[in-house]
Amino acid sequence: MDKSFFQKTQEKCKKYVVDHPGAIIGGFLGLLFAIFLFTFGLFKMLVVALFVLVGVAIGQIFDGKATILAKIRSLFTDRN
Repeated sequence: MDKSFFQKTQEKCKKYVVDHPGAIIGGFLGLLFAIFLFTFGLFKMLVVALFVLVGVAIGQIFDGKATILAKIRSLFTDRN
């Protein structure tokens, strides 16, 4: 029997999610950014983002892979 419209759409959506995980994650992060911006305002949202970044950096230090700190250090080092 021929697949229904909803089954075809579901299969296409699953394939898109598997083939484009970065786009899906970026879309959700953009949505989260917009919700925080409209809920808390720009300054409070930036403070929340800073605390999240610090928390991730501390977690990476405990994991032994401080990649965020390495990226931040590379931004502030002289490249000459």
